Amino acid sequence: MPTTTGGTVTLTATSVTDSTKSASSSVLITGIASVATLKGPYAFIVSAPTGNPVSRGMTTWEGSIAFDGHGNISTLQLLGTPPNQVAVGGIEDIVAPQYNDQADPILATVSGQSPTSHYTVDAGGHGTVLMLTQHGESLHMGFVLTSPTHAVVIELDGEPGSGTLDLQTPASGGFSASQISGGYSFTMVGIDAITAPPASPPNLSYGGIFTANGSLVLTNGTIDINNGSPPTSSTQFLTNSSFTPPDLYGRGTLQVVLPGSPPAGPGSRTFIYYLVSSKVLRLLENDNIAFMGGSAYAQGGATTTLVGNYVYQHSGWNPAGAKPPTGRTVGAGQFSVSSGSTTLSGFSDANTTNPSGTPRTTGSAGVAASGSYAVSATESATINLTLSDAAGSSTFNTYVVDPTLNILDPNNTTSGGGALLLHTDGVINGTGVLVPQPSQPTTSPFLGNYAFNLNNSIAGTTPNELDLVGLVIGNGSSSFGTSNLADYDQVNRSILSTADNPMLGGPLAGTFSIDSGHPGRASGSFIVGPPSTALSPYEFIPPATGSVTLDVAIYQAGSSESFVVESDTAANASGYLIQQQLP
Repeated sequence: MPTTTGGTVTLTATSVTDSTKSASSSVLITGIASVATLKGPYAFIVSAPTGNPVSRGMTTWEGSIAFDGHGNISTLQLLGTPPNQVAVGGIEDIVAPQYNDQADPILATVSGQSPTSHYTVDAGGHGTVLMLTQHGESLHMGFVLTSPTHAVVIELDGEPGSGTLDLQTPASGGFSASQISGGYSFTMVGIDAITAPPASPPNLSYGGIFTANGSLVLTNGTIDINNGSPPTSSTQFLTNSSFTPPDLYGRGTLQVVLPGSPPAGPGSRTFIYYLVSSKVLRLLENDNIAFMGGSAYAQGGATTTLVGNYVYQHSGWNPAGAKPPTGRTVGAGQFSVSSGSTTLSGFSDANTTNPSGTPRTTGSAGVAASGSYAVSATESATINLTLSDAAGSSTFNTYVVDPTLNILDPNNTTSGGGALLLHTDGVINGTGVLVPQPSQPTTSPFLGNYAFNLNNSIAGTTPNELDLVGLVIGNGSSSFGTSNLADYDQVNRSILSTADNPMLGGPLAGTFSIDSGHPGRASGSFIVGPPSTALSPYEFIPPATGSVTLDVAIYQAGSSESFVVESDTAANASGYLIQQQLP
């Protein structure tokens, strides 16, 4: 008997008497998840682009945690001596302007103890993780699995953020320095480190490239920094840059040596990394110069030629040099480039937040995109891209990645390639992703279960952020279902005040309509509401009451991944959909 994994299958019936006549139908096969779906070491990254009033801006949370397939956090090593010895099943790092917690061991599950570190997964792939740490942290994460190797996640502790959870791949015998070899492209976002930060410290975006030799040496590196004034500076790594080998958790450091020191120069930088695989490193900065988080991706056999169809998403603060910033822009779109050409054309949507925290009311939805590109004369594996779209006219450094590597889901081999984007202009201070669109959408788009992530950044006098994960069910024609559930959390407290108040199991529904004039684009809406059992409910779009509707544009990157950007004037949300492929 043939077997299959969760997802969609196309059945074709052909006439026995006339082989030229046939009919096809797509069928949804839903996989079943459980705690057994998660087993092994997983790297996570959670970031908050708006942040909160307490941490005063961007927070990045990264780490590695080991699941045992039974709902427990596995014991990887013992620390200390009896009777105070503790079992450790992972490690985590948090960087923020007024709250830092580096190399904090995640305690393994202790039988009979409550509370204790543990995780849950229901049949649909929705789950939670509670991490108790040696430094006294109690950290709570919600997630939706897309496969046994990947999940979209949010933090549920009143200090929100969105991110991913990915199965780590050690070398034979354990993580090894030899796994970090070849060329890499990276981008990061965050803020300057200031001893006594203002309400909104200066925002930063990084991009760049480096080469690792598998033996602790970094060469051929460049870091590009957008701090708004001037928009971008570019600095070459010095030859004595290096990295440390990954430890038991796949954790190590990159030591980037740069000429000069602040304020005369950019200064040397230290980055903590977590190895997902030889092709992906999750990064955060740990040097008190800036609080940054992001990822590095292998370049592999990537070329600096753009040909065919692409979809993209980008976001950042605008204008780049404002301190405090006047709001955020989120955008998404698609474009095509003909063979032998360096010009591009397409379609786009964007949303820009004004200083009051409300989006602009015109000029954001359904705007033509145009531009051009040229190979960088100063950085290898880099394209200089000029793009005019719904977010305005921008320039980008475009750092290419391995054509076999899926940026959104690095353990997924069904699609790959593209590039990382860094704004290099004074319009927006931010980053993005560019992904090839390998084929036009099928006749039954959005058929199956999809993990759904949204980030709603509200940039007013007091920054606020809401992050959401949920599961929606596409029927292949017009609906994402009417009885789905989602979790979301906002900046609803200070570190010293009341208990956490995440909205767990809120109703979620959605619709979509294919844009026949722009293949690969759809328009639609999602309805998000607070749970009926919530003690103190709040809405995903404050200060709304009850359920709220978000009009969106959706840009498909193949059959399993799509970018989502809000196209109405109610809020400033963006995110993505990833099709679920459960066993």
